[in-house]
Formats: sequence, C-alpha cells, structure tokens
Amino acid sequence: MSLLFKCTSFLLAVLLAALVCYVCVMRYRARSKDAGSVAVVKDHGSNDELFCNLEKWFQEEKPYLNPELGVSDLSAKLLTNRTYLSAAIKANGMINFNYYVNSYRVREAMEIFIKEPGLRIGEVAFKCGFNSASTFTMAFKAYVNMTPTQWRIWYLQKPVSEDGSQTEDIGREHIDTACDNA
Repeated sequence: MSLLFKCTSFLLAVLLAALVCYVCVMRYRARSKDAGSVAVVKDHGSNDELFCNLEKWFQEEKPYLNPELGVSDLSAKLLTNRTYLSAAIKANGMINFNYYVNSYRVREAMEIFIKEPGLRIGEVAFKCGFNSASTFTMAFKAYVNMTPTQWRIWYLQKPVSEDGSQTEDIGREHIDTACDNA
C-alpha cells in the first residue's frame, strides 16, 4: 500500500472517531440539562394535561408535605422533564414551581390551623412541608396578605353557621386551572 492510502485511511478513522465522540457529547448534554428527570419523556399532549396530572397527584398523594420536594422529583414522577413541567405550571397561572408548591402548603396550613388551633406556628410550618417558620410566614403572607397569626385570629372571629362550621371556605380561589373543566 502506498503512503498516501495509509494516511488517508488514518485520517478517515480519526474523523469518524471524532464524529462519534461529538454525537456522544451532544446526547450527554441534552440529558444533563434535565438532570434528575427520567430519560424517557412521556408526551402529555398539552400543558393542561400535564398540569391536570400534577394537580391530581398533589391532591391525592400530598407530595408537597415533603420539605425536600424539588422540580426534578415531580418531573420524574410525571415522566416528563423540568422544562415541560415548569411551562405547564406557568401556563396555568402559577409564577413558578415554588409558588405552586407553596400554594398547597399554605392551604394545608389553613386546614391544620382549623383542625388543631392550639399548635404553634413553627409546628404548623413543619407539618406543611416548610423548612423554617420564617419561610412559612413569608409564604403565608404572600398568599393570604396576613401573617399566620393574623389569619388564625381572623378565622376564629368569623361567624359560625348553623351546622357549626365557619361561613367561608378557605379554598384555593387564587388558582384557576384548566382541570376544573376536565
């Protein structure tokens, strides 16, 4: 064989190896953008469908009570990635993942205050999935425009109906979702 043929073969082998490495690096980068999410992404069809699946899971399993809950945990559970999940949350009126999770935690806090009015603020905070009482108080005030203490006093002063319950619901009126029509 001639020297030219050997050099050409060598260069082609090097270029092929470089191309294989490039493809592997690009695949790795695409997967690492969604670190923590599963490799196979389920096609949910729309943000509304994904958000409804998220709502159903939150209402049935209450994962928001886990203080370590992260967007990667949710996306893995729902067989999607962080980008799709964040887009679905934003498309349904939430500012971001933390806002969404904290909305459930604050609602849970209200229910705990009603069922166990003697608990201290810190105890309620930890029962709802918050890592600290100060974070809980800031989130509560952001959603309700009152501190937890102010809300508890307000709620206890509300008129009581004939059946013994408070006259107003503590529902999540601030969240209007596409799931209501599903």
